[in-house]
Amino acid sequence: MISRITQSQVQPKTLKQNQQNNNKSSNPSFKGPVEMGTQVLNYLNTSPAVGACFVDFFSMVLPRTLVDFSRSADAGMETGFRESSGTINHAAAGVVGLGAGYLVSSAFNKSNGVKAHLLFANNETIDKLGSIVEAGKVNGKYDAKAYWTNFFNSIEGYNTTDGKNAWKTIDANTVEKLSDVMTKVPENTYKTPKATMAEALELVTGETGAGSTFRFKGTNIEGSAENLIDNAYAMRKTVVDRLAKINKDLKQGEVPKAVIEDLGELLKGIKNKKVATVVAGLAVPVGVGMSVQPLNRYLTKKRTGSDGFVGVEGREPDKTFGFKVLKTVLGLGIGSAMIATILKNPKELYTNIGSAGKEILSKLQYKGPVPTMNQFKFIYGMTIMSRIFAARDKNETRESVIKDTLGFANWLILGGFVSKLAAKAFDKNIVNYEKAEGKGLWDYITKSVEKTHEEILYPALKKLNISAMENGKKLPFRKLVGKVKEAAAQNTPNAEVAQKALSQLKYKNYAQLLGYVYSGVVLGWGIPKLNIAITKAVEGKKTAKADSASEKMKVAQNPVAQPLEPASKTFSAFGAYLN
Repeated sequence: MISRITQSQVQPKTLKQNQQNNNKSSNPSFKGPVEMGTQVLNYLNTSPAVGACFVDFFSMVLPRTLVDFSRSADAGMETGFRESSGTINHAAAGVVGLGAGYLVSSAFNKSNGVKAHLLFANNETIDKLGSIVEAGKVNGKYDAKAYWTNFFNSIEGYNTTDGKNAWKTIDANTVEKLSDVMTKVPENTYKTPKATMAEALELVTGETGAGSTFRFKGTNIEGSAENLIDNAYAMRKTVVDRLAKINKDLKQGEVPKAVIEDLGELLKGIKNKKVATVVAGLAVPVGVGMSVQPLNRYLTKKRTGSDGFVGVEGREPDKTFGFKVLKTVLGLGIGSAMIATILKNPKELYTNIGSAGKEILSKLQYKGPVPTMNQFKFIYGMTIMSRIFAARDKNETRESVIKDTLGFANWLILGGFVSKLAAKAFDKNIVNYEKAEGKGLWDYITKSVEKTHEEILYPALKKLNISAMENGKKLPFRKLVGKVKEAAAQNTPNAEVAQKALSQLKYKNYAQLLGYVYSGVVLGWGIPKLNIAITKAVEGKKTAKADSASEKMKVAQNPVAQPLEPASKTFSAFGAYLN
């Protein structure tokens, strides 16, 4: 009876309440800690250097070190030093590149009034931006508004839905807004101001649904939206500084010959410095990377008095010629194969080394203050080569090959395939993948790109008419998620948009976390455990074989005395008498 009365009383006002309840029940649970966790995951996802170091340390360095401490303290210390130094070396490569660029460009900068080392662009990007600068001339002057309008009209972002509609352009209204945003900033720095970049990225990503992958139309020149905007900003500042230098010298009555008046010649000079910056900038991290394991080996010997592989107690190093040949061939083969992945056609490294060398040098150029994946491949490949060269016996060689090649493939070739596959299983639209590019699992793993949290959130913010900026500053990511959560709970047509965004953010979190767990469990813990098991099995067979050979040797050296056969009746009688 009570239930009937309650039901009848509720019915007249249920429609609106039911809709609200349905919204709440279908809305993923995004409470304070979850929103904060989403912000952290977004930061790791959109900050390549920090994200890579975080994953490397917590899912590789730490577990591998702990596993090897179970062998012995010396093994753990050596592993910890080797793995952590690799992480630090990779992270520092960008800073070293900046320093190298400054030293290489110092005289050029002073002569021409620019800061070429702060233009983090490769030669192709410099040429493209140079053409945009020239196209933006108005009445013989380099007009800022025309420059930025041409720039945003020339780029497109990668964003797929159901495997289609890959490259999205920016519409005219948004281009106009972006040009206004970029031209209102004082041109007194080579780095785009933080608030300006945040406002620009909100417009760009909200419009296209893309942020991590952009390109200039009709070219293969790619980069993140932030990277391309930063390069364009630095190029504009370069032109402004160059003109200021020329005007200053003209007022003084002369223009030094070193001052390049033609933009093409100026950019040519900058590009020459970029090649030298690559050589100088990568020489340090490569040199450090190749020195770590020999140094590690030396420190272990000083600490223990033994130069043997720490994974097997009491082992002496293998100094045979055959082993030296083996590890040299393996090191060169594996290291060069890793470096060859930089090339469009890896086989070219072995068939046309001159052409391959030029392509590698071009692809190793800096595109920003954060090292590129190609730079990581080169540094990592050379480091692993040196680790194999420094191996003390076949056990260490085998362990290094298994551990390092799998780590290289997972990080730099397969690109976090576990999180990609997980994302596909949860919601295929949180992964960018154009079906026309290929079919099958391998194509999906190697050609797909996971969407970032911002690429999921910003288009929803635009549809919900929610601004990511407040009082000239970008709102924290967790607060933006909170605003979308509020919209999802409202009884409005846009509630579905908000709910979909929250659902995709949730699945994005799950996929990213599964990738971290995989790296830690399989690469950080599983592979070292496998190495230990294989080494124990190999050593066990050697010990058993050695014990068997030793036993045979003892038998051969100490034959069991057999009773003498009597040679004559006299001897037999004498023996009987003695007994």
